[in-house]
Amino acid sequence: MLDVTGSMSQEISGVRDNIVEFTDSLSYQGIDFRLAMVTFLDEIENIYDFTSNVQLFQQYVNDQYALGGAIFLKIRSKHFWRGGHNLSSGQLQIV
Repeated sequence: MLDVTGSMSQEISGVRDNIVEFTDSLSYQGIDFRLAMVTFLDEIENIYDFTSNVQLFQQYVNDQYALGGAIFLKIRSKHFWRGGHNLSSGQLQIV
């Protein structure tokens, strides 16, 4: 689970870097694994299904940024899930 609330704006870069480093470590050691991620604000924001594709998962991680307020002007992920609806990249949602 990854907190992407506005209060994480100073920390999110370091958190992303640590997750990427961890996934690289798993891959380099030849460990058979699958990764998934859930991001949240005050509720679940995005659900990224399990994958064994390290590069895909790292792209999901690297696409995360801290959101401030309740207006989302840019959706960076192609697999965005919000309130029971899949949204495509570039859509605008105001909640």
